[in-house]
Amino acid sequence: MNSADHVTADRRGFLTAAGAAALVAGAWWAAPSKTYAADASLPRTGQEIRCSSTARGVVLRTLAGSGTADIDCTMRLRVEADPADSGRSCRLRVLEHRMQGESARFGRITITEEADPRSLPASTLRLADTKAPRYELRLVCPRLTVEVEHVLPGLLGLGALGGGPVTLTTTEPLVLENDRLTSWELHRQALASKNPVGLALAGLPRTAVATIEPFTVLAEHTEHS
Repeated sequence: MNSADHVTADRRGFLTAAGAAALVAGAWWAAPSKTYAADASLPRTGQEIRCSSTARGVVLRTLAGSGTADIDCTMRLRVEADPADSGRSCRLRVLEHRMQGESARFGRITITEEADPRSLPASTLRLADTKAPRYELRLVCPRLTVEVEHVLPGLLGLGALGGGPVTLTTTEPLVLENDRLTSWELHRQALASKNPVGLALAGLPRTAVATIEPFTVLAEHTEHS
């Protein structure tokens, strides 16, 4: 088997491991939780919402191997009007967003978001059905900075690079969503990403060297103001 065959076999192995881990994580978070009564309404414009979330077994796949991380997240959002669908949906502007993770292979992983305060927020909350009621929530993170504590030599497929911390950026948005919420107030509800998100070196933003595989988080509002 030549070197190209080895790389192909390794990548197939990583994909298989990542898929299995994502399936286990999804099944774990799908466990039933307490049901809350809900009114068919949206949060008021200008309201600030704080929420926290946890994700276990998030798969970080690189060109030369993969590992998992347990991640905790805190987020502060502000409710804004949605010019495209006034009265049935609202926009959610990210004011603060920080994720902290631990991985046996990669060490500490810190993920932060610096949202553009001038642009229309991409995250939306929509009241899809007033009778049920049913809500559709999409939390969109256009660009994330990912700091990884330990990167072993060759782990990113770039020869001798590694041995210390490295800073990566996402190559496409991370989207977490749930279109069957019974309340906009999250009480340990699951939000899932559906697509892998590429990671590139900060100095080479167009070249993905790692991937965050699809995962599920368990989210809960902690404070409204």
